Amino acid sequence: MGKEELLKRLRAAGAERVEAQYDGYSDEGLLFEVELYGPDGATVPGPDDGLWRDIEEVVCDLLSRQWPGWEINDGSIGTAVIAVGTGLVEGEHGTRYTEIDFDSYEGAL
Repeated sequence: MGKEELLKRLRAAGAERVEAQYDGYSDEGLLFEVELYGPDGATVPGPDDGLWRDIEEVVCDLLSRQWPGWEINDGSIGTAVIAVGTGLVEGEHGTRYTEIDFDSYEGAL
């Protein structure tokens, strides 16, 4: 589904803002929470399964363009906030990584 079609469906659902929390690691990425908010800031019922999948497709596509490999190895976590009226997105993205800290030592066995 394209961005314009998704925005049209979100408007029809009464959503003005979408908050999508995502998590990706070990070669898989997904949304684990999606909230829709109306003009008054109150939550809007939904999304249904079809709309959830469409939001997930568009958000994961955005993540893959912005942070290629976001779901690989230690992965990433974050929140994408979509302004339905303008079609703009903002959020926070955290990249996980494994760090190794070496110490040197010397001594008798």
